[in-house]
Amino acid sequence: MTIRNPMRIAIDPGKSGAIAVMDWEQRIHVKAMPDTPLDIYEFLRATKNLATAEQAQVYANVEQVGLYFPSGNKDLDTKRIPGILKLREHLGELRGFLIALRIPFSEVPSRVWMKRTVTRLPSGGSPASVRERKNRIKAVMQELYPDIRVTLENADALGILTHMVRNP
Repeated sequence: MTIRNPMRIAIDPGKSGAIAVMDWEQRIHVKAMPDTPLDIYEFLRATKNLATAEQAQVYANVEQVGLYFPSGNKDLDTKRIPGILKLREHLGELRGFLIALRIPFSEVPSRVWMKRTVTRLPSGGSPASVRERKNRIKAVMQELYPDIRVTLENADALGILTHMVRNP
């Protein structure tokens, strides 16, 4: 029996996130987050079935969604809370799909995978610093994966995948 490299699935759980997959031959595939829960489940099931057919183990890392801490700005907090709740709901769906499909997974905080994959990362929570950080992640992923069309939407998933490969 041939021992295969594992298939790795990296998930940026936001609705505008993505799923990055490295197969047993080290080929990387990136997909925008599917639109519906059923589409997400079907993609994960197909990925698991492919790994099973190739006798490859499969593992997943999902970006951990943090808790919400009020900023003190009532208007800002009122706008952010629904989005955070929706993101946590989406994460719950993803966790349920991975459990149902028996895909072992772990959650990785964004600060962990970012620190281990991207150097000179800007800090801060202002919109300008978030945009700068996202662009820095995208630039690093473009350097690491020149054959992949890296976008702001899939750069985090590729960063999580890079973290998985470097820190098995």
